[in-house]
Amino acid sequence: MIIIDHLTLYSTDPCRQLEFRSALSFQGKRLINHVIKTVESVFKDFCGALCFMEPNCVSYNMELRSPAITNCELNNSTHFEYPSDLKSMQNYIYRGSKVSVWFLIKLGL
Repeated sequence: MIIIDHLTLYSTDPCRQLEFRSALSFQGKRLINHVIKTVESVFKDFCGALCFMEPNCVSYNMELRSPAITNCELNNSTHFEYPSDLKSMQNYIYRGSKVSVWFLIKLGL
């Protein structure tokens, strides 16, 4: 079993950085009322990449349907913003993120 403790995803346009740390991962939890997209995947580690590619995504839920199938639910909020929406649910893993946005300014010298 491989455990990823810290996954940081970067982009150059828009300048957004998402950090999915193990401290923000909750087994048996699901953030409700904030799902913006659901995608079926065969690789549960792919959910983080899907979230990064969705501009409004800042967290995700993984529903472990079988050893080979995972549903990725992309969320537009985190448990920090809506702690009462983080619910206990079997077969789910919630992954929150630390979000940073960088604005690059091109100076014409």
